[in-house]
Amino acid sequence: MVRLIDLDNTQEMLELLALQAAAYNKEAELVGLADIPPLLQSPQSVRASGEVYYGFFTEEGLAGAVSLKREQPSLLAAPPGPERLHICRMMVQPGMFRRGIASALLRRVLELAAADGLDTAVLAVSINEPAMALYGRFGFETIRQHPAIGGLTLNEMVAKPAVQAAPGDAGGSL
Repeated sequence: MVRLIDLDNTQEMLELLALQAAAYNKEAELVGLADIPPLLQSPQSVRASGEVYYGFFTEEGLAGAVSLKREQPSLLAAPPGPERLHICRMMVQPGMFRRGIASALLRRVLELAAADGLDTAVLAVSINEPAMALYGRFGFETIRQHPAIGGLTLNEMVAKPAVQAAPGDAGGSL
């Protein structure tokens, strides 16, 4: 089930930070970096981020989460344009990959964006093939590439509000 995470609930905050550490340690390993920013967050910095967090909950607890922020058009560049719903973090417990969790979270994000007529934007590391494939299935297209630390490239990707679900996606519905 996908629902808002209560950042003032100590148990939910602890589950979120544990999930974030596990997921981003896995991504750090995948892309060859050690100190990526999500690994350095505290409960205070999560609350101060201005991001809204949705979680995918199972009987065992928090299995995945996404954080969102409504912001001006570009994540790293500054052309004029309308607000976008930015995906700041997408994370799934490493032992629960390929179970439709990220797809369910992404469907919820796109529903929220469509309700407000907003494009959805995300930054994805080019060599993170699972993330690039996920966003591609949901209609995200690369609009810019940005150099990043460690010689990596970030793809700034955008989906229009009409994109609702990935064709043939087996992740189930909300």
